[in-house]
Amino acid sequence: MSDHCQYCRRGVYNLCPDVKFFATPPIDGALQEYVLHPAAFTFSVDDLSPEEACLSEPLSYAVRQAEIALGHEILVIGAGPLGLPTAFAAESQGTIVGLAYINPERLKVVRQAGFDAAFSSYYEGKHCDAVFECTGTSGGIRSAQNLGRTGGIVALIGMGQSATMHLDSLDIIVRGLRVIGIFRYANIYPMARTLIRRYRERLRIFQSSRIPLSELPHFLKTKQYVHYIKTIVSLN
Repeated sequence: MSDHCQYCRRGVYNLCPDVKFFATPPIDGALQEYVLHPAAFTFSVDDLSPEEACLSEPLSYAVRQAEIALGHEILVIGAGPLGLPTAFAAESQGTIVGLAYINPERLKVVRQAGFDAAFSSYYEGKHCDAVFECTGTSGGIRSAQNLGRTGGIVALIGMGQSATMHLDSLDIIVRGLRVIGIFRYANIYPMARTLIRRYRERLRIFQSSRIPLSELPHFLKTKQYVHYIKTIVSLN
């Protein structure tokens, strides 16, 4: 954080142009035995296991910035490491959550986690109070805008290519849609830890894939990670 940055001074340090973020060049990632990290941004996990605590980051992205409330109908587009945690965070605020995706195997996993989930085509013609787009694809973004209720919210979380991430500006104006860009997170880890404790059993769905650090290069090279929502890398 910088004392001279207007974003840091407002508490939205995730928007600081000089922010240092793991795995964002020139900052290396954290897939190593030891890392140095500022104490001010380091949180005790208390009673959480390492496997549970590592879910704090994917649970931290979306919901507090989207002004959703008790009873709102929410649709999450995408059922991966962004979409499923977003669904948990939305549900924690008393909303009615559904997920849309194109992969039947992934939808099966989402249902095992306790959510209603269906192919994107199932939701055609429906409208939700807020839609969280977590794929970054042109089709996902188009669906998010179409499925947002008049006066509702479209929250963009997934990051794709700028050439394909287009919205219909006239439709946004005429229907009074509120479009929110969500980039990383700030001041949210304590809430994420609370969510992990609340959904401890259901979040075990993220722990089905585990590998030791020594196997990581081969795991990445052979793209085995595409078969899992999340893979836990251990030092053992």
